Amino acid sequence: MYAEVKKIVCARMSRITVDIKIESLLRWSSPRRLKTNRGFAILRTASPTERFWKIWSAQKDVLKSQGISVRKNQTTWEVCWWQNDLQDDIESKNAIEASRATSAEIEIPAPL
Repeated sequence: MYAEVKKIVCARMSRITVDIKIESLLRWSSPRRLKTNRGFAILRTASPTERFWKIWSAQKDVLKSQGISVRKNQTTWEVCWWQNDLQDDIESKNAIEASRATSAEIEIPAPL
């Protein structure tokens, strides 16, 4: 009976969803605005804790989808939290809107 209960508990635990609050997950650095290949982004970094590594191994895909990545700087690990730069998004949308033609009435000179 004990083995059956253990199987049920393990099966239920695999379906548990965890609400991860990224802001309080680690001690993040001040946000830095960086130019990337995709435009501007906001980057915060932190040193990983044991608690972070446990969450990372269990919820890696969820964390990645929220902009979390991990890299090794020579001998130490660093956690990066990438976010879209909202100011860059607003400026891009404004530039697109301003570039739209107000009318289609144009005169194209005919060749002589």
